[in-house]
Amino acid sequence: MSTNRRSITISSEQGRSEVVYGELPVLEIESRIAAYQHTYGSPLESYASRVCCDTAGVYELSDLMDWENLVQELRTRRPERVRVL
Repeated sequence: MSTNRRSITISSEQGRSEVVYGELPVLEIESRIAAYQHTYGSPLESYASRVCCDTAGVYELSDLMDWENLVQELRTRRPERVRVL
């Protein structure tokens, strides 16, 4: 598994943390994607097309960036098995 794939630093009230998507297990990626789908009520493509960067909150945009990176990482690892997320 490659560790040089995308990474993101997330700042929150609890401090900063770095997520290296190439190090996440597939089950963790799928679980996080499912959590975003549950939270925002639709798959990424449907939700992202409705987001307005001018009016969305910081946490919503941060979630969207994380969600997009998770989907991309899953597609990189399992392109034949990933349906529209």
